[in-house]
Amino acid sequence: MQSFSYVLNVLAVLTVVHSDRDKAARIISFRRASFDECEAYYEWIDKQ
Repeated sequence: MQSFSYVLNVLAVLTVVHSDRDKAARIISFRRASFDECEAYYEWIDKQ
């Protein structure tokens, strides 16, 4: 599963790749979002 987050203190969109295991989420990757991922995030926000 992949999630996006906008971090106000850093002014960056971050990508978190995680899997849900039992009652906890396991973080696989946490990094700055690519240009395409940022575009997808902003499009999603505009639809909200």
